[in-house]
Amino acid sequence: MTAIVGILNKHGVAIAADSATTVSNSQGRKVLNSATKIFQLSKKYPVAVMIYSNASFLDTPWELIIKLYCQRRGDKPKHHLSDWAKDFLDFLGDEDYFCNKEMQKASLHNHLIDYYKAAYNNSKEKYEAYLEDEDVVEKPTHEELFAQELKESEEYLKEQEKCPELEDYSFKSFRSYAEEGIDFIMENGIKDEGFSESLREQFEHSAYEFLRSHVMLDMTGIVFVGFGEDAIFPSIYPVNISGVFDNRLRYSIDKNKADDIGNECTSLISPFAQTDVMLTFIDGISPELREKVTEAQQDSVDMAHQMIYRQLEEAGVSDEVLSIVANTDLEKVKEEYISGMREHLLETRSKGLFNAVESFNVEELANMAENLVSITNLQRHITSSEETVGGPVDVAVITRCEGFIWVKRKMWFDSQLNRHVVTEEK
Repeated sequence: MTAIVGILNKHGVAIAADSATTVSNSQGRKVLNSATKIFQLSKKYPVAVMIYSNASFLDTPWELIIKLYCQRRGDKPKHHLSDWAKDFLDFLGDEDYFCNKEMQKASLHNHLIDYYKAAYNNSKEKYEAYLEDEDVVEKPTHEELFAQELKESEEYLKEQEKCPELEDYSFKSFRSYAEEGIDFIMENGIKDEGFSESLREQFEHSAYEFLRSHVMLDMTGIVFVGFGEDAIFPSIYPVNISGVFDNRLRYSIDKNKADDIGNECTSLISPFAQTDVMLTFIDGISPELREKVTEAQQDSVDMAHQMIYRQLEEAGVSDEVLSIVANTDLEKVKEEYISGMREHLLETRSKGLFNAVESFNVEELANMAENLVSITNLQRHITSSEETVGGPVDVAVITRCEGFIWVKRKMWFDSQLNRHVVTEEK
């Protein structure tokens, strides 16, 4: 797991990342504190990337891929930061995605299994709840609930934005390419209950919509940060990559976090991966607590509505009045509360913080970036049994004129570099 952050203003950008990585094997999970997550994308131009989640792309380390890109294409300027991202994705395709056809099929099979497990577990929970509910006489079968889960998921995914390289991917092509993987899932799925042909067809349609959508159960985040040739101020451009199959890269642009420093946006704090602690610092309230408070408020509104209705009913008011009360739309009240909370937090916390960041020099940006990752590390150390954020914090800054500069880097690299320098001098 990971905690990384980019902080931008008109002076430049600071980026920071922890060093923790989780390794899983047959004996369990182990957290190592030696991973590098910040890389120069070019030795000549002011652009870099941060990575989080998976450290490899179909068994090829992202570190190797990024360094190869830097060697082979890093000396060619790009007009915009998004052009760097596009060229990097093209590079993956030009290098045959660093895998063979069998690995691509294995990647697809893993995606299908992950999706199957998610839908199966959701339907299993609903099925067990029906079994425990004594008020329900005619209980649905697990297969019926599973088919319903897949159908609802399909309808939801149809409305989601599509991955660029899969938007025109036909169902017929998917069905043919994925046949072997779907056969495996059908043969090893709900063995006790069996799979009907209609359930298989529903799974195919639902999985097809899942693979084309931006919804990703397993992916690597690659955050491009720095300057394009035409830019005076820095930008951040996150891309999510989730495997490749049938020579099509499954990726999406995180448009909610892609941003440029300019007239409308003068400072930016962008945390990725494990963001809860940083968002608590930025907003003044943890995301979990905000969600709980909002849920409690909405439940209170509903409860008050029901109490008013009962009291009026007991008082003997007319059916016409009761109907008006029963049909009163309370969604506006709930929305006003959420909007008011958001506005309060913005005025009392976030606005002042971003105003301060706007005036920071790059040294202050670097210090803030390091501390945001460090407090996440501290929180995990205190509260988590598995410290998924930890180890040395790597910090770098990027400016338009000076380019990429390391502020803090792991001691192992520093010692090796110093030893090399001493040897050269001798």
